[in-house]
Amino acid sequence: MRLLPALCVTLLFFDIIFSFQYFHTYRVKISWEAFIANIGISNIYYWLIDNHSTNTDLRALIPLWSIALEIQFYFLFPVFVRFIKNSMKKMIIIILAVFLVYVLLLLTLFESKVYTLPGKLFEFLLGIFVARIMQDQMPSKTRTRFSLISLMLLLIIVFVLEVNGKNVFFLQILSSVTAALIIFVTFYEHKPNMLLTLFGKIGDHSYSLYLIHFPLLISLGKLLNIGNPSSSNSLTF
Repeated sequence: MRLLPALCVTLLFFDIIFSFQYFHTYRVKISWEAFIANIGISNIYYWLIDNHSTNTDLRALIPLWSIALEIQFYFLFPVFVRFIKNSMKKMIIIILAVFLVYVLLLLTLFESKVYTLPGKLFEFLLGIFVARIMQDQMPSKTRTRFSLISLMLLLIIVFVLEVNGKNVFFLQILSSVTAALIIFVTFYEHKPNMLLTLFGKIGDHSYSLYLIHFPLLISLGKLLNIGNPSSSNSLTF
């Protein structure tokens, strides 16, 4: 109900826009990629044809790989819920098993880890784990302080850690845990808070903004005759 209607409208709108801006060959390509996105396998498609991280020029719909992962996960989610049957022990075992897959893909097949569901499953399940803990009981002051201190330390590490091929494994895990701690800490805030309200508003519209940002940039690049704005060499405003 949340993902598909907005996705379909976005794909239809930009398919029409690009049909007026580009030649027949590209129109055929973008229509095919729109179809792939509609059936929720964009991540697999881009990953197979060019390892996903190369040749992004004019691939207006390439950000939809992440939406495809969400769609695939939501098909798996009922199976996961039925298997664990409110058992925290089963949930932890599954998360640890998935984490091993996550680590193996990070160390061996990084592209597969980033753009396929087995590589992203740990991050999805970590979010579910946090949500499950939050359902049980409100955290004590000690637990809240511990979470806040852990969050601050992780954020410091994430911001000062130099991103390169040697530490990307460590950074990926830190980013996932940091996000989980942010959710765990902030969702217990009941008093009105301007900052959380602002972030909430941004979050409410984040999906729509994510859908349109890249195709919109490419469409404007073509309209203004500056090339593909996804390339830094094309940013001549």
